[in-house]
Amino acid sequence: MLVPPKQEDWSQRVDPTKIKNRKFQTGKGSKAPIAKGGDNALWTESPQQKMQRLNDEVMGIKKPATQTTDETKLSQQLREEAAETKRRIEEYNVSQVLNYKTKRRNVLLTIYKYRIKIAHRRCTSLIRRAKIVRKRTIRANARLIARKIL
Repeated sequence: MLVPPKQEDWSQRVDPTKIKNRKFQTGKGSKAPIAKGGDNALWTESPQQKMQRLNDEVMGIKKPATQTTDETKLSQQLREEAAETKRRIEEYNVSQVLNYKTKRRNVLLTIYKYRIKIAHRRCTSLIRRAKIVRKRTIRANARLIARKIL
């Protein structure tokens, strides 16, 4: 004998206004391409078409069906991107070397100018001292001569 469902069933307990509606997949995975090859003709070809395709592949008329043009385009894009990245890195390195050289040159010029200023100050101060000493000796000699004469 069949027993009717109890009131404790899940659908009876849940408030229908609070149930969220279920949506189609709209996430990251659903936006990806379905197949990398793109051409699914291998699954639907007839035996005559298969023989023709294999003969063309053997004779070199067509590329093998497992090797798609998307893969070759992708590898070409990757090679071009790698070459562009390498070129940008080389350009950056050259600019960094030039920047380093100009900065170093500026620093060395600044140090050189500073040393010249210090040397000039020392020379001028030595010259001043020599002049002062010369004046003092001239005055002292003049006093001595004045004492002897008088």
